[in-house]
Amino acid sequence: MDMLNMLNEIYSEINQKKNEMIHFLKENEFQYRCGYYNQHSVKVNDEWITEEYPIPVISIEQVGDLGIDINHVFLEIVVTREQALALDFGEFEPYQFEVYGVENFLNDFYNNTLSLQDIHERVRISNEESIGISFFFSMDEPVGQIGNAVIDIQKKINIRES
Repeated sequence: MDMLNMLNEIYSEINQKKNEMIHFLKENEFQYRCGYYNQHSVKVNDEWITEEYPIPVISIEQVGDLGIDINHVFLEIVVTREQALALDFGEFEPYQFEVYGVENFLNDFYNNTLSLQDIHERVRISNEESIGISFFFSMDEPVGQIGNAVIDIQKKINIRES
């Protein structure tokens, strides 16, 4: 019973954040769908770990996937190589983010150990056709701030149809 209570406590917080995010998305007229998915890969202390447990992922139409994990919220966006080369990644400096290859997600173009100025060159010399950009938010960050960041990022990437 202790394990059940622990899982319920963890998922209660995750589901509360999910429900608040869905409310924000509805209020801002985003189209979305939501499901629970496992097998996410996360880097912990420079080591890749596969999460076996399911987490809610909200797929926001014309934006990307918003995942709510135990320790953080993330927004994953995929752009074409050409879109990545045209982006001004300096506009994302207020956010914690990473840029990586979609085919080979171990192919880091930017993380907190790499130079922001080298992103375009790293993309240019890679064989990747699709580029992933992940933004990370604290679980403690208010939903309104996360939602407004999603809107800001979406505008800067200009994925959403006008």
